[in-house]
Amino acid sequence: MATLQIKGTRQEVMEMLQLFDFMNEQGMCKLQEMAKLSADELAFTAYIDVQSQNEWNDALVSRMLTGVYND
Repeated sequence: MATLQIKGTRQEVMEMLQLFDFMNEQGMCKLQEMAKLSADELAFTAYIDVQSQNEWNDALVSRMLTGVYND
């Protein structure tokens, strides 16, 4: 299990949360609980606990996050 921090504009954070919700619905990963949100004058931040369902999904989520951070 990993705790992910998603930081960005309100729209960016919401889009990433929607993506993880979709992945949860499809059985690709399991969200442990609802996201914790916070906001300051610079950015919105969400924290979610994610557990992958198998090794293939581990690799997919890892590649996806690597792509997000490298963009």
